[in-house]
Amino acid sequence: MGDCINVTTVLTPTRLSTFCAELSNAAQVFEELLPNLLSEYVDEFILDVVSKYGKQTVMPGDITVMNITILLTKRVVDVDLTRPSAELDSALLRLVALSPFKVYVMGREVPKGGPDQASSL
Repeated sequence: MGDCINVTTVLTPTRLSTFCAELSNAAQVFEELLPNLLSEYVDEFILDVVSKYGKQTVMPGDITVMNITILLTKRVVDVDLTRPSAELDSALLRLVALSPFKVYVMGREVPKGGPDQASSL
């Protein structure tokens, strides 16, 4: 039982990957997946991340605190939060820093870098 992130990667309109990982692994998921989104081997990177960090079983007490949708064809990462927290803020800052795409949090675009990045979340 714990807090989870749900990651959906839309490779094409008919191909997608969805997995759940523990919030405590969010930084590792972002570090291994996001920099490789533009690779021609993105499928293999997704499989590797899922095999390392994807939850084998989602328990009834698990709570999804962050939904991440990566739209490869549009080069957009869309994030929805169900419950703000300091741990989520840290994970979001990491996501924005690593993403090669535009990042939207709760429908608002988050600018890359700069001193105001943290306050824009």
